[in-house]
Amino acid sequence: MSNALGDRRKKVGINLKKGIISYGEAFIDYIAKNEFNTDFDHFLGGTTVNVAVGVQKLGAKAYYICKLGSDETSDFVRKNLLIEGVNQSGCVISETKKVCEVYVHKSKEGDRYFHSYIDSTPHEQVYKHELQEALFEQAAIFYFGSGTLFHPISQETTKEAVRLAKKHRMLVAFDPNI
Repeated sequence: MSNALGDRRKKVGINLKKGIISYGEAFIDYIAKNEFNTDFDHFLGGTTVNVAVGVQKLGAKAYYICKLGSDETSDFVRKNLLIEGVNQSGCVISETKKVCEVYVHKSKEGDRYFHSYIDSTPHEQVYKHELQEALFEQAAIFYFGSGTLFHPISQETTKEAVRLAKKHRMLVAFDPNI
């Protein structure tokens, strides 16, 4: 860690050993294997997932908050978050939730572009009463992306999460992601 980062961390009182809470939607990214766009590899994705996994890989603790279902795609998310060491205790399970899917196609030149985004259950969001305040006592940073502001339920949950973060003197980080 550079001295400048260490000095800044001390100045704002952030204990990075406590880690972060990342809140948002988990995605499955289906990335085309070639320009025919008929065969895809699938990967864990979504900005807030990527941040949680990246922080965990850097050696800090990462806690993830999202709503997952009980189907294969949600199992894929849970399994991969487990492999990456991301704490899922803040995740909420719903029998009807479907994880968002993003299809990334390739052009003949090999360039990737977003082809489609599928959210089969946009109404399935984490409710503010489903947040666990104890989780906010364990982390130093609360991170969320703009996707949590598009739906009234997740917007209310985001407001409550920010309130809890401030109550527990956490740094709040926002990614406009648009």
